[in-house]
Amino acid sequence: ATVPLLPSRKEPAMQTLQNLYNQALTTIGDAPGVSDPSANTKATNILNLWFPVARHAVFTAAHWSSLNVIKRLARVSERDTSVEWANTDPAPGFRYAFALPSDMLQPQYLEDFTRFQLGRVGTERLLFSNQEFPVLNYTIDEATPIYWEPELYRCVIWTLAACINMAKNGKMALTQKLETQAADIISQAGLQAANSDDTYYDAVPSFYVGTGFSIPSDQTKYYYP
Repeated sequence: ATVPLLPSRKEPAMQTLQNLYNQALTTIGDAPGVSDPSANTKATNILNLWFPVARHAVFTAAHWSSLNVIKRLARVSERDTSVEWANTDPAPGFRYAFALPSDMLQPQYLEDFTRFQLGRVGTERLLFSNQEFPVLNYTIDEATPIYWEPELYRCVIWTLAACINMAKNGKMALTQKLETQAADIISQAGLQAANSDDTYYDAVPSFYVGTGFSIPSDQTKYYYP
């Protein structure tokens, strides 16, 4: 007899878009009526309208491990510092301009943690940096819930429920409660990211003050706001 394969722990089988929609509906007191997320019904139309908004709000509020991608950027242009700055040059203060990854939702940081800036030249969005070969950590817009960590999945449910709650029943107190629950998960995600930072700081003992002795400070790490 053929033994059925069990779902992988890395791919939670219950984290589907259909389940997410029904869980968001039941969170605000509605019946779970979504059998096909692409169906043309009143419930799915509202959910499909607000799902990208809720998803992007949560994705960009913290650095989620399941959404983190690392890529080397392709250079678009280099400034000629022997001539005056022109409108088509990288932003003032930066030497290079790089194309952004097509699947990027929001940048996080460069591998060397140096400062960078986003901007546009013409119609193209670019990243400006002084690094010749930058490697960017960034957040992708992964719309398939099966790839998310459980905390992220729950956070999107509550955020989506908060988004549709006013349209469905207009209960402001419930919307605020859901927003608070989502914010608590985001805060915890930020705390976990901070605790995983391997930067250590040393203090100069008081008896060295005024002697001219100092400890070199760590290089400031730049994260995209």
